[in-house]
Amino acid sequence: MSYYYCSEIPLTTGDVVSPGRWGQTIVATGPDHDFYYRELVWEQVRATEFPGRPRRMDCAFAFQSEASALTWAESGERIYAVSVGPESPTFLADMTWITVARQGHGFADVLEIVRRYWRGEASGHPAIELLVAGDLKIDREVGAGKAA
Repeated sequence: MSYYYCSEIPLTTGDVVSPGRWGQTIVATGPDHDFYYRELVWEQVRATEFPGRPRRMDCAFAFQSEASALTWAESGERIYAVSVGPESPTFLADMTWITVARQGHGFADVLEIVRRYWRGEASGHPAIELLVAGDLKIDREVGAGKAA
């Protein structure tokens, strides 16, 4: 099955995307990173309530559909079809919950929204991301993100 990966770095067929790049960026920047505290909350809920799920900080991310990749890709990013090794731990989640959590909710509501993400529940407008605690292999380039 193909999944779809967005990257500002040019890649070619056969290249491998290692997991953990997002986590390395967050940790290296620390609390000054715009998403540090968001990821801290997501990880705290995962660790205490969903410990069998892969850590976002240790994963590579891909989209379940090319359409979602096209929607979420940043200007200048290329979209690639990728494959995942069958031995790699994975988890499908609706990344729309990440956006919903930022929309003026109280603490208890945010924690419930995070739980919905980790339970794998779909929102009303799902954008399914695949968390992969393993390598993504580039199969082919499929397009470009939206223009600036």
